[in-house]
Amino acid sequence: MKKFNSDFEIENLKIVKSKLIINLTIAFPSNAFSIFIFENHIKRDLVFNFIIDSFNSNSKNLKFFGNYPFEIKLKNSNLYFIGQKSGLYNFFNLIQLEEYLKKKYANWNSLAFYEMISSLKLKPYDKISSLKNWQKFLIETAIIFSSQTKAALIHTNDFINDISFVFFEDYIKFCRQNYNCSFIFFDYKRDSKLLKIIDYIVLEKNGNIVCSDFHRNILNDFLKVEILNIDESTKKLLETKGRLKIIGNTLYFIGKISLDKLFELLKQNNENVLVYKKEISLDEIIEFYYK
Repeated sequence: MKKFNSDFEIENLKIVKSKLIINLTIAFPSNAFSIFIFENHIKRDLVFNFIIDSFNSNSKNLKFFGNYPFEIKLKNSNLYFIGQKSGLYNFFNLIQLEEYLKKKYANWNSLAFYEMISSLKLKPYDKISSLKNWQKFLIETAIIFSSQTKAALIHTNDFINDISFVFFEDYIKFCRQNYNCSFIFFDYKRDSKLLKIIDYIVLEKNGNIVCSDFHRNILNDFLKVEILNIDESTKKLLETKGRLKIIGNTLYFIGKISLDKLFELLKQNNENVLVYKKEISLDEIIEFYYK
């Protein structure tokens, strides 16, 4: 049960394709940066494209249905998609693009748009076709904020590898301090720089949601410890509660358990075990779910 306001929710999405079965019910918090991580890029692309197709065929409705019995809820139909390819018209220059957007969006904020893209140091008459993919992505991000869009669904593709992430972090930080929008990045299991700016994380595995929470809560729920003087019986016990991981010559335990509970468990089995708490990362927690 969600305990937050949401601008974008999916209820009972069921997709059956070949041997793939996907069953999803999920809500994403308002004005947050969320990441929806799938087991692989095939499932990510399937769900993302299915939502786009359904939305485009029913774009005036707040609640609408696709080919399968599922429902998407929006507080309004103000939803923006950034797909695998840029949605910008290549023949426009920046001035022509802004003039077009001013007519398209009733709540368009020209000052905000130019303020956000100023960091790209582009010339007013630069054609969209001459820009790099990451520049186009940042322009679309500026459109999302400047049009006062409620929610944006973003296919990560490989734009994140083409951009200086320090620049991207600063750019996003500025946008978020001044404007509101729910960003939902659709990604798949891999090392992702996006985790550094994400508020909310959703993980899909075997067609179902296995984790959905704010990143701070996920970090608090998990424990990583270095373990010394461990015997085989203790190893087997710990494997029922989490995962053992060897890095170099050091053995680590990672699990969804409190430190007190772990000590209590170890004391019953082997009083000689030494435990040192370590900092855990979101990457390690995601790895925990997918192994």
